[in-house]
Amino acid sequence: MKAKLLTEATILFTIGHVILWFQSNSQFFSEWAKNHRLLLACSLGPVVSYLFMVGVGYVSTATSGQIWPTRIIPSMIGTVVFMIMTYVVFKEGIDLKNGICLVLSLAVIFIQALWK
Repeated sequence: MKAKLLTEATILFTIGHVILWFQSNSQFFSEWAKNHRLLLACSLGPVVSYLFMVGVGYVSTATSGQIWPTRIIPSMIGTVVFMIMTYVVFKEGIDLKNGICLVLSLAVIFIQALWK
């Protein structure tokens, strides 16, 4: 059950962070988004909040009610999603510094998920 909940939480956090990435960064490649920030915030914000709230509940349940993993896991997933999305959309390469941060973020996720 733990692995299933953590997997579902990871999927929810990933979807939420992708939406959040577009919500925050589309202003840099879309004039419409730049001119409609409030609409984007009001329409996508509740969706992202719901995804994160459900994901946090899954992580807490999977880790026997612990709260720290509910902060660390989504944050590290956000780092991974941000780097991937920024590379894919803006073609900003992952240099050594960001590559190390990416590896460390993945390590932190695995430590939080697997360490008993």
